[in-house]
Amino acid sequence: MNRHIFAPQTARQRSWFKSHPTGRRHVPMSCELLERKLMLSATSTETQTFDTAASAAADGWTEIGCTRDLTNCGTDFGFSASSNAGGSAGEGGGRFSRWGSQAFYVDSDLGGNVTLDDHLTATGKVYFDQVQLTAGVNFGWYDVDPNDLDRASSTLPALGMFFAEGGRTGARVRTPPSGGIGPINGQLSLPNDIPLEFSFVYDPDDGVYGSMTYTLTNPAVPSSSTISFQMTDAIRNSGVQFNAFGLQVGGAFGSENVNEEGYVFFDNLTYSTAVQQVEIDVKPGSDPNSINVNSHGAIAVAILSDASLDATQVDATTVLFAGAFAFQNALEDVDDDGDLDMVLHFRTDETNLDAIYAELIENDVNADGVLDSSNQVVESSLTGETLAGSGFAGFDEVNLFLKGKALRDLLDDLFG
Repeated sequence: MNRHIFAPQTARQRSWFKSHPTGRRHVPMSCELLERKLMLSATSTETQTFDTAASAAADGWTEIGCTRDLTNCGTDFGFSASSNAGGSAGEGGGRFSRWGSQAFYVDSDLGGNVTLDDHLTATGKVYFDQVQLTAGVNFGWYDVDPNDLDRASSTLPALGMFFAEGGRTGARVRTPPSGGIGPINGQLSLPNDIPLEFSFVYDPDDGVYGSMTYTLTNPAVPSSSTISFQMTDAIRNSGVQFNAFGLQVGGAFGSENVNEEGYVFFDNLTYSTAVQQVEIDVKPGSDPNSINVNSHGAIAVAILSDASLDATQVDATTVLFAGAFAFQNALEDVDDDGDLDMVLHFRTDETNLDAIYAELIENDVNADGVLDSSNQVVESSLTGETLAGSGFAGFDEVNLFLKGKALRDLLDDLFG
């Protein structure tokens, strides 16, 4: 996205920069990371208790690859009527071995792809029994291609946890071909044959490039252990996407052993999924969508009906734009296509657009010591839910600006 609209500086602005040649009081953030921070994470959450095989399947949980072939793959996992992890009948998991081709038991219907720009969490219960094992099993988000299962695990984009021989567990991210962070960076002790609770958090806004934190709790003691890693530039900017969540085994090409035996079970899961993408129009009828962040007025944003969304079924009380709730809404046909759209109005003073604008200005100046423009373009986000409780998100570019005394005051506040 072209973040700047280049416009001539005023004489007053040029004069200010002659007396403040660089204004470098702050460490600049890259434009790409700033844009990510300005966009709300377009994720929702899903829960799964594996009550029955049919209910799990109806929620999108699918077995992919060699999941139930003890003779050829040493595997027998998927839905299980056992009660190892959660204490009640019904859970996901089973037997696995050291095998070559990829195999999965995953929710393959996340409502779209999630990425490393999204805030992702997973909690639940896990039971691990390594028995006789020199391999491991992974649990988290993946980019699953059912037509490409004969590949090494190192080539599979993944984010989440691993459970391995020797009572080892830890956090892992794979972003091929740039690499990733894996078990060599830190591990937790994994008590064998005991139901445990886990929590995994990927926070794209923590630190410079984001972080992941994994906590394992033994409620019987009780005690817990936590490890955390910071992402790198290469990982964060790898562009990987994940289309499934759940259990993955395989990838041990050349060292297969179907006689190895390990068991893992999961239950009572809550995990991040994608939300429906909808079309929005900030300031309908306006192009560009210019907003004076000091206007003390209102901003109209339309949620447009289409084949995937009936805007009349939007719960207006849940809609957030730039950190603000709407104070007014109405139904009208904004785009003249014959169906009703929802138009919501947000008070500019209640949004975070002024803070966004200040950070964009600071980033602009810190880049080369010159303010290229007092107009700053960024992709804004709107999130909400339908009356049925389904989440959605929409995005549209806005042109933020200040002028006159308000702009001069901001520059003085930022750079002195």
